[in-house]
Amino acid sequence: MPGYPRPASNGFGITALVLGIVAVFGCTTVVGGIPLGIAAIVFGALGRGKASRGEATNGGMALAGIILGGVGVLLGIGMTLLMFFLPALDDSTGDTVPHGPASISQVDAPQRARV
Repeated sequence: MPGYPRPASNGFGITALVLGIVAVFGCTTVVGGIPLGIAAIVFGALGRGKASRGEATNGGMALAGIILGGVGVLLGIGMTLLMFFLPALDDSTGDTVPHGPASISQVDAPQRARV
């Protein structure tokens, strides 16, 4: 109808902010920080585009979602690397052999008696 302004479509910005917050707090899990952070960045970019065209009124919220999504991705990558490399750096037992699953070798396997 002519004369009535169209309501603002702020769904992308709100979604980006929520996903960004969840990504930052969920960075301790492998599935938390990285995928949710990427989704927050995508929704934030879409929300910023709508705000720049005048279709949405929450460009700042979309930008906050982009920033938090980026932080969530970086923290998720850091936590994933820490999870994989921290056991290899642990030398509290005095051994020089790492205790991860990759430390099992053919030498440690029991020898079969040959007949």
